[in-house]
Amino acid sequence: MLTARPAATRWGYGERVVERLAARLAARSDKGFSVPSLRNMRQFFLIYPRGSGVPVELGGPRKRLAQRTSKIRSAPPSELRAGRRSAVPTDASLAASALFPQSLGWTHYTILMRIAAPSARAFYEIECVRESWSSRELERQVASLRFASNAFLRFELSGSAG
Repeated sequence: MLTARPAATRWGYGERVVERLAARLAARSDKGFSVPSLRNMRQFFLIYPRGSGVPVELGGPRKRLAQRTSKIRSAPPSELRAGRRSAVPTDASLAASALFPQSLGWTHYTILMRIAAPSARAFYEIECVRESWSSRELERQVASLRFASNAFLRFELSGSAG
């Protein structure tokens, strides 16, 4: 599904594979594997093949024991502490901590994946960790075009404007 195919056949083939996979997983009663969810997972893999780009000194993970099978937590830490989700670490979740900051969840990454420009996406990811943004705050910051205004401000301050 990740390999290059001629454009005419690529879309139809990939869609059928995702639809069949979603149907097979639904038949096993595995939840969370709808066609849109599988598309998000594929996009996530393509955008973050080596994990987060947040530097360690800004709260990013130390990528020493990373495994390809890692996963991102699905609940904010407050929900984990409140016992609403399982807080028992698994091998996969321990490996995920080596690839992704613990402060960012799946919802953060689904928002970040909608940002087309890699530099803007990296900016928002770093700011999320640095400023401890919730996913709603991240959405507000993206909608307010904070990256564009910061880039303009840097341009103005550098004296390049005139």
